[in-house]
Amino acid sequence: MAHEKCDHHSVAEKHEAAAGAFDELKRCVQFGREDEEALRSFSRRAAPAFPTVVDQFFARLCEHEELRDRFTGPEQIERLKRPLRDWLAHLVGGPWDETYYCRHARVGLVHVRIALPQKYVFGAIGHIRIALAEVAHVRFRRQPAARGRVLRALSKVLDLELCIMLEAYREESAAAVRQLERQEKRKLDEQHNLELWTRRAERLASLGTMAAGLAHEIRNPINAAHLQLNLAGRRLLRAGGDPNVVRAIELADSEMTRLAGLVEDFLQFARPQPLRLAVGDLRATAEATVALVAPEAEALGVGVAVLPGASVSAEFDDEKMKQVLLNLLRNAIEASAPGSGHVSVRIEARDQLACLDVMDEGRGVPSGAPIFEPFFTTKEHGTGLGLAIVHRIVSDHGGAVEVVSQATGTTFAIWIPIGRTAPSGTAAALEPTRAAE
Repeated sequence: MAHEKCDHHSVAEKHEAAAGAFDELKRCVQFGREDEEALRSFSRRAAPAFPTVVDQFFARLCEHEELRDRFTGPEQIERLKRPLRDWLAHLVGGPWDETYYCRHARVGLVHVRIALPQKYVFGAIGHIRIALAEVAHVRFRRQPAARGRVLRALSKVLDLELCIMLEAYREESAAAVRQLERQEKRKLDEQHNLELWTRRAERLASLGTMAAGLAHEIRNPINAAHLQLNLAGRRLLRAGGDPNVVRAIELADSEMTRLAGLVEDFLQFARPQPLRLAVGDLRATAEATVALVAPEAEALGVGVAVLPGASVSAEFDDEKMKQVLLNLLRNAIEASAPGSGHVSVRIEARDQLACLDVMDEGRGVPSGAPIFEPFFTTKEHGTGLGLAIVHRIVSDHGGAVEVVSQATGTTFAIWIPIGRTAPSGTAAALEPTRAAE
């Protein structure tokens, strides 16, 4: 019922707009009640002459080769004569209201759709004007005053017709301009996104080189320190050492482990391995990854599941895609409310793209945060590399990442091409700006 009310309201608005536009045109040509009365008196006398007027009209059109070629043959011309007779009857018989305007505007739209040059519209109206004037002279030859009123009214109503038809051409031109503007804006947006993507790639390359150098220099000392702390802890336990010292060693060892993980992330980000592409089922990969994180989620009281659906076959690096999913799932689980949160994974195919959505019901993420930039994080102990790695892997697949976040939850949407060739502009078409890691 609400939908019906909305439709009725929309129709009423259109009629109101049509009535307003037509009233303005009538004021412009000074078409009033006197003209309406003159045309009605003419209509009663002129109707028998309409078939002759129509025959002469089409005969005149067929004298022009370009117009004649637009007709498929005599049968089509005969079919078109009846609508023209109806149009003439409405032209001089009225009523001249919003229904008249809408009906005659549709005629103008037909001219636009068949790409009829405007010069022929003027010519056609000119021919009708002359033909109806001749009929008026014959039918009112003994009533010069009435004939004068009819001729003036005919001139005004045919001017109205020209206005209505030219408005259709104007609207079509305006629509074409708007379409060109949209296309130009889309090109500019794509160019802007490509520039952003290029600058980001250059920045990532320099950061990656720096990270690789640092990681290489500190990885060996960290591993050695980690090994020595393990040995010291075991010796203290065997010797019955001070429990406080043992706990201090365990804490230091835990921090070394965390630091080793950070170094490993640096290396992974700085030295990405070539993709090992193979055709696989993205749904199976998602289900396997969800099974890996399920114990972590269960420990926090957060539900995690892959939504039912068909298999989605695509060409991708299975291990890399699992890494993407692990990062997104762990972020989603951590963002969810312990004991009541839920994380869902949706996989489907859309327009030659394999689409994977990771959705949580968490508190949302800061708007405008550069979450895919390396080392940006909102976590207390985050490395700021998880989502940067996600972005790199997806981009390497020729895909894109989009993030939509609200106070009621966040969705990370990943698109990768089903085949080897990515659609034009896919990788740079979306430059996500909102998320948290």
